[in-house]
Amino acid sequence: MNTRRTQIRIALFDDHAAIRDSMTRALAAEGSFDVVASGGSADEAVASGQNDLPELMLLDLQMPGGGLQAVEKLCRDCPFVKTVILSSDDSEHLVSAAFGAGAFGYLTKGQSLKSIVASLNEIYRGRSQFSAGLASTLIAVRGIATPWHLTDEMGQLSITAREEQILSRFAQGLTVEEIANSIGLAAISVGAYLTNILHKLHQQTLVDRALQLQPPG
Repeated sequence: MNTRRTQIRIALFDDHAAIRDSMTRALAAEGSFDVVASGGSADEAVASGQNDLPELMLLDLQMPGGGLQAVEKLCRDCPFVKTVILSSDDSEHLVSAAFGAGAFGYLTKGQSLKSIVASLNEIYRGRSQFSAGLASTLIAVRGIATPWHLTDEMGQLSITAREEQILSRFAQGLTVEEIANSIGLAAISVGAYLTNILHKLHQQTLVDRALQLQPPG
């Protein structure tokens, strides 16, 4: 019986050839991915979605034509393609704009290949992903007293004791690494807790609009 895992069809678009080529080689060598296309512009990305039928697509924000514009067109014309931003810019407004446009993930070029691969596999399975630092930015809890409840458009969502413990440390201004050290967890585990909080909101593409925190009234 053949138990060989089917590779994930992925395309990569970045106007920096060195980054594009190194990522293409790294993903191809990793074994889980079949790199079906690569290029350096939004127009090429949209054409690839229509012609190469990738399951995942990594997109740079600053390439000609705009990464966000490519996400919007792919979401409309090729809804079977899960788009993922891979950028060196992790500004809050760009992260929010990417999810608002329909992206399934926002990863940073400073992440390790292992972390990127793990996130891509999760996105392929249908879960939105962001780096730990971006998750903390989106949650935006600094200065708010605990305990909290996360609120979406359907009502209140309770958080676990561990999640509240992590969020309370963000409110005190601690970084992901500092929180991890203070509670005896790995930084990647802290990021996983933050991602799980966002998943509870059931808002994979409109995180910036749905995500709110409110103190008990």
